[in-house]
Amino acid sequence: MDFPLAEVVYVLSAFLIGLNVGSFLNVVVGRLPLEKSILWPNSRCMSCLHPLAFFDNLPIIGWLMRRGRCRYCGSAFSSRYLWVELFTGLCFAALFYLDVIANWQQIPFLETSHALIRSTGFPPWQAMVYFLHHAVLFSFLLACA
Repeated sequence: MDFPLAEVVYVLSAFLIGLNVGSFLNVVVGRLPLEKSILWPNSRCMSCLHPLAFFDNLPIIGWLMRRGRCRYCGSAFSSRYLWVELFTGLCFAALFYLDVIANWQQIPFLETSHALIRSTGFPPWQAMVYFLHHAVLFSFLLACA
């Protein structure tokens, strides 16, 4: 099965959005049990309390650039951050492919979405809403787990 450029771009975009959602889920999972705000303050090292730079917070890349350690004090960060971000990105990409491109549940109003992506380059809005519904549900379930 050949993959046109539009489908690859959409699946890659879903993966990148999933990485960012996974990064936010790490904040939620780390702060809510401690009854801390998920919006403020910025991310910091839990050992030296030094704020992390913007590029240190990039999903996957920031963890790999730092080799899983704090730039300032050298204390180790959990690999959970890396794995949650990667898992969320892969699941978003798989959800997009299965829901929008493959229509694996055989939803009648999505039968033409694959052909529409190939002809116009854009998925129908109904397919995007369907994917967004599943992505939000998945994110809530992952945060709860």
